[in-house]
Amino acid sequence: MNSNAITWSTARDIVTYYAKPLSYAPTTEHSRAMVRLSSQLLEKHRDLFDGMLSGCKPDQLEYIAQQIFQDDVVNFGRLVTLYTFVGLLAKHYGQEERLTYVLSSFVERRLGAWMSEVSGWSAFLQFFG
Repeated sequence: MNSNAITWSTARDIVTYYAKPLSYAPTTEHSRAMVRLSSQLLEKHRDLFDGMLSGCKPDQLEYIAQQIFQDDVVNFGRLVTLYTFVGLLAKHYGQEERLTYVLSSFVERRLGAWMSEVSGWSAFLQFFG
C-alpha cells in the first residue's frame, strides 16, 4: 500500500473509530496504532482537546491543522494530535467523508515531504507499532 493510501485509510479509520465506534474495524496496522495512540493521548489531555473543540466547526479544520504545524515543527506526536482532533470533530458533528478527505489531503499536501524524509508510515510503525 502506498503512502497516500495509508494516509487516507488511517484518516478514514480514526474518523470511524470516533464517529461510529460500533462500526470500527481497523483496515491496517497503521490504523490500529493510530487508534491506540489517539486513545492514550485523549486520556491524558482531554481538557486540551475539549478546549480545541470549543466553538470549532468542521469547516475550520484546515485552519486548525495549519495552526498545529505553523512553526514548521513536524513530528509523529503532532500527527497523532491532528488525527485525534479530526476524530473528535467527526464524533461531535458527523461529516465523516468530508473530514476524512480534508485530513488526508492536508497530510498529503502539507506533511508529505516530511513523511518521505522520515520513511513515512513505516517509521510511524517502527516508532509506535
